[in-house]
Amino acid sequence: MTYRKMIMILIITALMAGCTNANVSDKEMNIHEEERTSLTVQLVSFNGTRYGIEHHRLAQKIERFRALNPHADIMIRWVQGYNLASNDEPSWIRSAEPADLYSNAENVPDIVELVPNQMLELYRRGIIEPLNMKETAASEYAIVSNDGYVLGIKSKINTMVVYYNKLTFESLGLEAPSAVWDFEQLNRTIDKHKTAGETVYIPLNPYKLEWAASLNGGRIAALDGVTYRGFLDSDETVKGAEWLARIGTKYKINIVHETVLPQMPYDLIDGDVALAVDHAYVDNINNYEVISQRNEQIGIAGLPVGETGVNPAQISDLSLTSRSKNKELAVKLLHDLMRDKESLYSDIADYTMQANVRPLEEPASDMRKALIIEEMKRFFPSALFMHETVGSYMPYFNQWGSPKPLAAIQNGQPIRKALSQYAADLEQE
Repeated sequence: MTYRKMIMILIITALMAGCTNANVSDKEMNIHEEERTSLTVQLVSFNGTRYGIEHHRLAQKIERFRALNPHADIMIRWVQGYNLASNDEPSWIRSAEPADLYSNAENVPDIVELVPNQMLELYRRGIIEPLNMKETAASEYAIVSNDGYVLGIKSKINTMVVYYNKLTFESLGLEAPSAVWDFEQLNRTIDKHKTAGETVYIPLNPYKLEWAASLNGGRIAALDGVTYRGFLDSDETVKGAEWLARIGTKYKINIVHETVLPQMPYDLIDGDVALAVDHAYVDNINNYEVISQRNEQIGIAGLPVGETGVNPAQISDLSLTSRSKNKELAVKLLHDLMRDKESLYSDIADYTMQANVRPLEEPASDMRKALIIEEMKRFFPSALFMHETVGSYMPYFNQWGSPKPLAAIQNGQPIRKALSQYAADLEQE
């Protein structure tokens, strides 16, 4: 073979090898592109768009998962409320059309933040589906359907707490409130405040009624979450309503610089309320930490429950939509969010606070946070928390938009008759 022929053969061989390598490279590239997956997580937060990942503990955990899965494109979609015509409605009013989660079929999130009553309804409609998790392994962190399927993992827990004026308690010779107080101890403290002319804020609304009924050993709804007759109008609930009506909290309007402010927490901060029961996260402006920082005399304590009472918390969970195109990755993410068992409640407490308020000007108190976490661990999902919304008008409608039957009780109408009507109204909805 001549030298020239050998050179030609080598050149052709090199070109063929180059073509082969190019083809392999293209094939590998196609495989790489095929392996990429995308995931959309829809979170409810009043300030999510404004403050983003840096302000939200849950978003940070999702970002950590993204870093561990470089082939996954994970997007957080922030919304200010779920499925409401307006943000003016109280959170105990059922959403009109929860099925509109699929109103735009091309834009359905893979994971969506919902409250338990929404989840149960959407599960019945086939719009969300059970997670591939064992109930026993996830029970502490999950919401489970009546037939035993895990429907979501907890993202927010908003328990009720006692707010109290330390100076007033000291002047009346009272010990600080305690979660282990029974009905009698709580009543003695309330009576002593009222005798001294101090204002007690425990209004008759659906959340307080559920707590009051439980103090008497009752429940306001069956375990199915849709049966109220026989529960909401039971002897135990009637006693609870009588007690709340006897406390006699009256809503009032505060107008400051032409702005309408709710009685709670502003009267509490100003020292015009000495004892109050309300949620730890009151609205999209105020929460237990902000309230305590604005008036150092305001303390918080666990909700008294005695031996039979519950803390009816407002719960939000992350659920898997049935139209998710990446269910395996979505469930993997949900598992990852539960990975750090020791810090899970702390993380939930952080996100519950961060989701709807601006960053705190001062660091949060570790002592107060520890109390909130203890309350979170003994929560009971509120029977009448129908949707999560964080609109700026919510405090006003929570107070003044009380269900008509409960307003009728405050106006002196027969309690059992009003509660029977309320149970019928809820079942009709």
